[in-house]
Amino acid sequence: MFVRRVAVVAGLAVATVVMSVISPAVAGAGGAVRVVEIPCPGWVPGGVGVWGQAESVISANSTFMVADSRVVVNDLDTPVTATFTAQESRTFSIGATSGVSFTNLFGFLNINVSSTITSSTTTSIGVSTTGTVPPHSRVVGDYGVEAYEVTFMGYEVIRRSIGGCWVREDTMGHNVSYTPAPTYIQGWRLRQG
Repeated sequence: MFVRRVAVVAGLAVATVVMSVISPAVAGAGGAVRVVEIPCPGWVPGGVGVWGQAESVISANSTFMVADSRVVVNDLDTPVTATFTAQESRTFSIGATSGVSFTNLFGFLNINVSSTITSSTTTSIGVSTTGTVPPHSRVVGDYGVEAYEVTFMGYEVIRRSIGGCWVREDTMGHNVSYTPAPTYIQGWRLRQG
């Protein structure tokens, strides 16, 4: 009788393990997300992680990434000419959705959005420009790089230590992602502030 109970308990443990391998879940923002196993694509490395490949651009909006800001206030009754000089450096990089490593994202963006996009841009120090500050006003000078805010569709695959590759069941791996995409174009933007 005792042996029989042990066998039944062991059988339930095995059945539970088999069920979790067939239909596991991953943590998502709203709780567990079900995943299904797929054959591993050739572009997915052997390491554990979430790997992606960009498929198509949904939108690409121009923006300006600020590395340094300077302000000049003119309390005089006449206009003045002000010199703005960048004194801080900052590096801007392509960086897609957190936790997903996309293969050749730079090449995809360079071909599908703009050939001015770089994988990483570091702003310069000591670059100056001049501008006129009207009486009783202030002008803000922002130094930075022209960039794009890119939303794209990507195919994301989960590689686990147990088993092969998995995709989210609700999207079958096709998910919307976002990345900032800096260009090599640096400069000043002066604005009334």
